[in-house]
Amino acid sequence: MTILTADNTETVRFSQLANVLHPYGCPRGLCLTRGRGGTRVATSAAGFALMGGAAVVIVLSLAYLSMLPASSPGSSVRVFGLVSSMGAGTHPIGMVFTDSRSGQASSASVTGGGYSMQLPNHRVYNVTMNWQGNHTWQTGAAALGQLSVDMSEGSSLAQSYNVAQATPDSEVAVAGTLVWQMVMAQPTAIRFTASDGSAFMAPVAGLAFNATLPNLMTYEVDVRATNATGYSEWFNFHQLAVYAGVNTMGLTVRLGS
Repeated sequence: MTILTADNTETVRFSQLANVLHPYGCPRGLCLTRGRGGTRVATSAAGFALMGGAAVVIVLSLAYLSMLPASSPGSSVRVFGLVSSMGAGTHPIGMVFTDSRSGQASSASVTGGGYSMQLPNHRVYNVTMNWQGNHTWQTGAAALGQLSVDMSEGSSLAQSYNVAQATPDSEVAVAGTLVWQMVMAQPTAIRFTASDGSAFMAPVAGLAFNATLPNLMTYEVDVRATNATGYSEWFNFHQLAVYAGVNTMGLTVRLGS
């Protein structure tokens, strides 16, 4: 960059030139900069200054001009919407938009049942909703298909995308019967223990039980047997996998060999 000044003006710094010549700083093609002694100098966006008949000529290199910010209207779109999960005891926690060409993923948290984010325009995205249940191990990602973001210039550059996604229930009703071969004692209770140590109990009557268990877990099952004298003891009985899918009302199981 070369700066030629008249004798009664000071050299303008590079950072000052950005303020003088930036198109948003000179909306009418004319800016004011400061000469020596506080003199105001009228400067056109073309880079010429006139002050009392003396010319101040500013010559910019192409490298500097290339650094001026280019306007790219419509380069991004605000995508927003309402999000819900339909499984009892579950809620959405995030939305993920993955560019179908580049594979680059952009994510937004779901707060108060909604989300909002900026996405590059003129792209097709694979959309995923992340959800969570009432228990720490209950998480999932539901694929929602593709979304085309293709807004024209001059539009609002905002696009709504609402989601109501089916998810498994957080808790499942389990009805079952036991296959019992011990004669001297009868089962009176059943206990289901999850991998995090959480335990859930239900009474057993006539070898049948009904329990409500957190979904998406394999449980260790113990049965308490009681004899005629009232003495009772727990026996490790079985394992039970509870993985109920979407719209499953409950499970019926039979435990024992």
